[in-house]
Amino acid sequence: MYTFNHCCHYVSNMERSMKFYEDNFGMEKLNEINNERFQMVFIGFKSAPDFFLELIKDKNRSGAYNLGDKSFHFAFFTDDFDECYSAHNKSNIVVSKELEKCKYFVEDPDGYLIEILKKR
Repeated sequence: MYTFNHCCHYVSNMERSMKFYEDNFGMEKLNEINNERFQMVFIGFKSAPDFFLELIKDKNRSGAYNLGDKSFHFAFFTDDFDECYSAHNKSNIVVSKELEKCKYFVEDPDGYLIEILKKR
């Protein structure tokens, strides 16, 4: 039997990415590993510690990552869909919306897509 554990994103600026996920989703740092090549920060929700996002900053690399055609994304359910949409829209991070289907997408600072779904 398998269960989800984490999703990994390489980021160009760790502080900017951490602030994005903290400010827009209320995620918090769960753990951090730092060595001479990588800074790895594990962020998530303390109320749901079995799944988290691993942010990795390669210290030997600068600039944006090539995300291809951006076909990969992850999704959040929310009980407060209208409130979340309003806040994300005000933050100018909404990149696609299908409000009649109760979903929209936001983009993080490195171009990763996040789908927001109304919990039914």
